[in-house]
Amino acid sequence: MDMRPDYSSLKEGEEIRKVSPEQVKVGDKIIIKPGEKVPLDGNIVKGKSIG
Repeated sequence: MDMRPDYSSLKEGEEIRKVSPEQVKVGDKIIIKPGEKVPLDGNIVKGKSIG
């Protein structure tokens, strides 16, 4: 069962655009809003995680 979301919110400068998770490269920044599924593994650079 594939539970991965269909898109990632990729941050490029001040712009955020929805792309396929396969398009995100190492070093890119993505935005994950409360309630959204996490599309990729990574490190939190701003904000916090619960659990």
